Amino acid sequence: MRQKAQLSLEYLLLIAALLAATAIILPSITAFHNNAMLAIEAGKAKAFIEKIKSEGEKLMVFEEGSSSEISAFPSLEWRLKASEERIEVRVESKALGKEKVFERRANAIFEDFEAEGKEKISLRLRKEGGKILIVNN
Repeated sequence: MRQKAQLSLEYLLLIAALLAATAIILPSITAFHNNAMLAIEAGKAKAFIEKIKSEGEKLMVFEEGSSSEISAFPSLEWRLKASEERIEVRVESKALGKEKVFERRANAIFEDFEAEGKEKISLRLRKEGGKILIVNN
């Protein structure tokens, strides 16, 4: 009987040690995951801003009324802003309390545009009056 009690106590100590180790490691794993997510989103935002820039520059060469559609699928909150020759994308990680900002100048003139999105952002770019109009799809 004493041997069974000792074995049970050893199992309880082992489980307690594993739970303690998990509790110590979990915050660093969570921080690593959040930083990785922000880095991935930053790469996606850079690619998206380049798409907007490229499509806007192409449309400036085309005739009035020409249009193009682009989409992105962010996992974090994105804020888009376009004005004149400037395009900006902000990626925010609420878990980290950090924000990354990407800005590009384009050889195109954009109408003022602002939007926010998470999960799917779909935009239509259209040339009107010598400027690029951006509209949520």
